[in-house]
Amino acid sequence: MDKVTKGTTVDIFLEGTLEDGTLCFKSEKDHPLTVIVGEGKLLAPLEHELIDMAVGESKTITLSPEKGFGQHNEDLVMKVPKKNFTSEFNPEIGARIAVDFSGDKHLVGTILEITDETLTIDFNHPLAGKTVHFTFTVISIKNE
Repeated sequence: MDKVTKGTTVDIFLEGTLEDGTLCFKSEKDHPLTVIVGEGKLLAPLEHELIDMAVGESKTITLSPEKGFGQHNEDLVMKVPKKNFTSEFNPEIGARIAVDFSGDKHLVGTILEITDETLTIDFNHPLAGKTVHFTFTVISIKNE
């Protein structure tokens, strides 16, 4: 029976929930995630746990903020002048927006507050500071 190894292409179903049971991610049944193990497209602990799994096998792991999406960093919550945006931009609290900073820096954040002059934007990952439980199942293994 084939087992997942580093460099193997696998299709997986993946579901992530927060400690209170809130669903934060779920791959669609008709569209599993395709990853090359070791390529770094998944969190390292998830890739590590895939090693030696077989088709049909499932696992559940819990990732602390340190192992998952990091701690929430207040330095990444910034006030950005509204004048930096086009006049057509219509900000809404909770919206995710991309912001280009000087040079080639490009960040995506969540609008927390809107005033006449500024937007307060949180550039942390939305799951920063949260413990996440991941359940995943190997659907197929493609040995190249």
